[in-house]
Amino acid sequence: MSISLCRFLRLTRKSGIVEKCVTRLHIFFSVTLVLLICIFGIGKLKAL
Repeated sequence: MSISLCRFLRLTRKSGIVEKCVTRLHIFFSVTLVLLICIFGIGKLKAL
């Protein structure tokens, strides 16, 4: 199981598909995180 997974990751790494997906996910998550922090910050300021 783990051997086939490593082999699959090696194959996808060569094509660079995983990197693209990971970077897109990372960007998406960081953007959503910043938006959530901003929304919560504004909410707290309005509450004060």
